Amino acid sequence: MKNVNVKTSLKAFFILIIVLSSTNTYAKMSVPEIVVKALYTRFPDAEDVIWKMYSSDQFIASFICREEEVHVFMSNDGTFIEINIQLNEENIPESIASQLNKIQNAVVFYVLDTTDASNFRCYRAKVKVSNRTYELIFDKKQNLISQRLMK
Repeated sequence: MKNVNVKTSLKAFFILIIVLSSTNTYAKMSVPEIVVKALYTRFPDAEDVIWKMYSSDQFIASFICREEEVHVFMSNDGTFIEINIQLNEENIPESIASQLNKIQNAVVFYVLDTTDASNFRCYRAKVKVSNRTYELIFDKKQNLISQRLMK
């Protein structure tokens, strides 16, 4: 029944990896050892991690883990701020897939499994309908709790 037509962004992710790895700013960036250790403790299967400085005291680690794209926001002391896992089509919860399939003429760009620093978990979907792009947010029980028009 999971027939969500998810437009994969793995190509975009790999292009991002190529661009970031060829940019001197990121090649010279030093990530604190405590941050790297915290990432690999939580995600021991992380492959080809790309680090980016998000702000003066935050980093983003982007990588593939168990064939899913992951983006982790971390503070410079190794604290996890937010984890976004882009779900493969087969890992999208059935009830969310069903709700997305009911939206006429929808193009689903991605569905993220998001957990923040306080362990609040939700699912976020980016969906295009009639030339308008929306972010849909589902709670951990997979009920639609919010939708907003994206710019």
